[in-house]
Amino acid sequence: MVGKLVEKCFAEKRSTPENRKEARVYLTSAGEEAFSVHEDFHERHFKELLHRLDEFSDTQIATAAAVLSVFEGIMDERMEELFGKE
Repeated sequence: MVGKLVEKCFAEKRSTPENRKEARVYLTSAGEEAFSVHEDFHERHFKELLHRLDEFSDTQIATAAAVLSVFEGIMDERMEELFGKE
């Protein structure tokens, strides 16, 4: 992922003075701008999500959360089957 960000000029890698094998990643000005736009996008949509969830009771939200938790567990199991443990 870092390589793609560097390739697209959103980030740059620099060796550390202490250890030439170690690199640090920094956002470029284009990367900073993209991050800001991305953050704003998520903030707007998160607020809209919270607004829409206000229509549901706590019980309905708890039920949905329980169902989604089951889906998450199944997906985690399938990912582990496919790719092994991290």
